[in-house]
Amino acid sequence: MFRVKIVPNDAWHTIGVEGLIIEGTEHWAYPTPVGEDYSGLAHDIFEHIGEQNGTAEDELRAFGASLFGRYNLGLTHSERDIGIEIGSFVHHHLEVPNTIKVRGLVHELQDYLWEGIVKESNNVLATPLPKNMKRIIMHWLYKGYMQAQRRYKNSVCLVNMYKELQRQLKEKLKYVELENIKHIWINYDPKTEYVNVRVVEHPLYY
Repeated sequence: MFRVKIVPNDAWHTIGVEGLIIEGTEHWAYPTPVGEDYSGLAHDIFEHIGEQNGTAEDELRAFGASLFGRYNLGLTHSERDIGIEIGSFVHHHLEVPNTIKVRGLVHELQDYLWEGIVKESNNVLATPLPKNMKRIIMHWLYKGYMQAQRRYKNSVCLVNMYKELQRQLKEKLKYVELENIKHIWINYDPKTEYVNVRVVEHPLYY
């Protein structure tokens, strides 16, 4: 069983967005506004696996988890479009692992992913990504894919929990204003696909 605490975060003055965020990730995560589809929170909770520091490597691992779940079930864009998303944040300074592993689905998709990565990174980087970055990026995607495979029973399990979290958040926050939320507890168990959302509001004073 895993437990996550969600807290309100007012980042309006810095990035023009206020919303909900996992406690402790305020320095790197992007807030999810109340009333949206909560895909951002679902991504941060279920696809960011293990220790997180807001690095590009962390985000690549999360994209690897999305390949295991949503991509395998046909719920994402094409491989090239996923590569374009990755290319929007990737940089030249990724950690180089001692042993680079790229296997399975990530190996099969790497050329299409790389095509999108190169296309978008050319728009955001001053100098193009060198070709030797391809294997490093694919390694981190593969690592995230394998982390998701170990945590969840299968792709359906991950996607079911992802969608159930979205459903419960929509239902339980339908009539709740951000300023009234003290925090939200999210409990989930991949073994049983159990997901529970409990919203704690500030007490009312009259």
